[in-house]
Amino acid sequence: MGSSGGGGWEDALRAEMAAASPPAEAKGDRLMAQARRELTGFWSCLLPASATYSYAAGFFEEAAKAYRLAKNWRKAALAHHEYGTYCIKRKREGEEI
Repeated sequence: MGSSGGGGWEDALRAEMAAASPPAEAKGDRLMAQARRELTGFWSCLLPASATYSYAAGFFEEAAKAYRLAKNWRKAALAHHEYGTYCIKRKREGEEI
């Protein structure tokens, strides 16, 4: 996710994430963190890119579901965006979705 100079919505999202989270939202936060670890962790260097993207996309999709259950639409939209991004990257790597 690129930053274009620290937009106001990013600050608002960080403040929202710092607030107390209901259980479904906390689960979404954990899944988002796991997805990012999949993309940057040790195994991401050893696995083919399409496999890394596939694992991360799965976590982003589950996070989006958790955020929808928590009715946190902003985080759900972000998770869906990340999911779509890595589905496109998987497709570019030649993996069928």
